[in-house]
Amino acid sequence: MIDKEIRRRAPGKRGERLAAIWGKAWWLPVKGWHATEFAVLYALLRYSGRNREAALLLVTLGAALDEFHQTFVEGRTGTARDVLIDVGGALAAVGVESMLESRQRG
Repeated sequence: MIDKEIRRRAPGKRGERLAAIWGKAWWLPVKGWHATEFAVLYALLRYSGRNREAALLLVTLGAALDEFHQTFVEGRTGTARDVLIDVGGALAAVGVESMLESRQRG
């Protein structure tokens, strides 16, 4: 769908090149955004008073339920890879949190 819009806005060889790039690299902004969303979810759970393990468990459960839900939506699929990407975002937030804590102890 996006590649058609790219070709419409940039006709000719330039549009074809841009559409080809998007066809190979679309996952980076899309999956990166998902990882970011789950990192923020982890941070909010920690801010609400949950301990690290509980926050990670809730994020993992949320990611798994989101992918399960997608199996019922026409045109969508739920994959374990996407759960891992989402949980990876939360784990990145754990890393940032650990860095900040070690700096405070310092």
